[in-house]
Amino acid sequence: MTARAILPFIALAACAAAAQTPDREALSLCRSALEARVRSGAAVSCPQTLKGPSRPLFVTLSRAGKPRGCAGTFQPQEATLGEELIAFTIRAATQDGRYPPVTAAELRKSPSRSHFPAN
Repeated sequence: MTARAILPFIALAACAAAAQTPDREALSLCRSALEARVRSGAAVSCPQTLKGPSRPLFVTLSRAGKPRGCAGTFQPQEATLGEELIAFTIRAATQDGRYPPVTAAELRKSPSRSHFPAN
């Protein structure tokens, strides 16, 4: 398992599909999508390197080692892997009914780690 610090507060875990993707790029895309959405409501575009075919994946947000949001699919719903990562990062942060939506203030809190499980 590889781990990289990406952003205060958020840890992203994406399984299966992302394990075959350069994790730094995938995590950077998730981070950018989350920050843009939470801070300004803006959307980000998918980089060319993540425009491969969509696959099943899950994105889990956590804070201090505890779940904060999760979203994913066993059946791809977007055209590319990058679009899937963006969509499910936003859903995990804003639409998981078990938690309130992630706020900009939360993004400034203590650092966390990000993980992609290995195959």
